[in-house]
Amino acid sequence: MTVLAGLWPGNRILLGVFLALVIAVIFVGLNDLLGYILGYLATAVIYLMATRGWRRARNFLVLLGASFFGMIFLSFWYVEVIGRLAVAVGGEGAIETLPVHVLEMFFTYVILFGGATGIVFGLVGAAILGIKGQALPKSTGSVAGKT
Repeated sequence: MTVLAGLWPGNRILLGVFLALVIAVIFVGLNDLLGYILGYLATAVIYLMATRGWRRARNFLVLLGASFFGMIFLSFWYVEVIGRLAVAVGGEGAIETLPVHVLEMFFTYVILFGGATGIVFGLVGAAILGIKGQALPKSTGSVAGKT
């Protein structure tokens, strides 16, 4: 049994769309508007794959909070922990080295794409399910035994 066989058919299609978007981002690059749009679309596809089965607004509110506080935590982690650790280990010039720069870009893109898209998905999903939940009448229970 392959890994792809365990995915829902809809997720297989979304995985193909994600891979196509990632390949497009690789060729276009992340240095212009088209690259950023493709990057956000690829991230949105990943979030869509993860949240397809969610039917409660609470799940999306948790995603919203986790994305918001995750962005703050990752920013703090890079500036206060990794930056200071690099200076403590390698001196002032360590901040300009390639490994620290690669780590900085990783944190930047996770915050930029993952955090922002998570906030948008959390807001939109909670709003849609919140409105949908209020539009439905409340169940009064079973009437089968009350004749």
